[in-house]
Amino acid sequence: GVNGVDMFGFVCLHAPGGYGISLSESKEAALTAVSGVKDMISMLSEDGYSGYTVVLRNDGTVSVFSDAKQPLYSTVGWKDIVSVKAGYRKIFAVDSAGRLRIAYENDYPQELRYDVTGWKDILKVTETGKAVVGLTRDGSITVAYAGTDRRYGKSLSGIKNATDIASNGSIL
Repeated sequence: GVNGVDMFGFVCLHAPGGYGISLSESKEAALTAVSGVKDMISMLSEDGYSGYTVVLRNDGTVSVFSDAKQPLYSTVGWKDIVSVKAGYRKIFAVDSAGRLRIAYENDYPQELRYDVTGWKDILKVTETGKAVVGLTRDGSITVAYAGTDRRYGKSLSGIKNATDIASNGSIL
């Protein structure tokens, strides 16, 4: 399936349930009725099936469409969001002030949640292994870890003037 957002801000679904979004008819109908969409991400749930579709609207609000048992509904009340990114059993959002927000599945273990207290001026975020990495407006890198894994250690603290970050699995 190919899913996306058209130039008018409407969600377009092609072959839903194939390799794309797998939602009940009522959730699918609600999703395709949304307008003013800036971005859309679909994420797999823990069992490997599409579990969530996250819609970022032009007005900076976020909506989650899901039939999963542990939906990411803690996005309610988010405002001024400029970007969203999928994580493992969570989503990341950056607001216009550069604050990072994270919505976890309801049963996500507390000890594996990231402490991003004090993060500011974030432009972009990526998740790799058990770390969330943020690129700040001044080009520096900030990292928060889940659990005790500290694989990047001091190697990122000296980076200045970075313009982008990306990850693939545990590689940054």
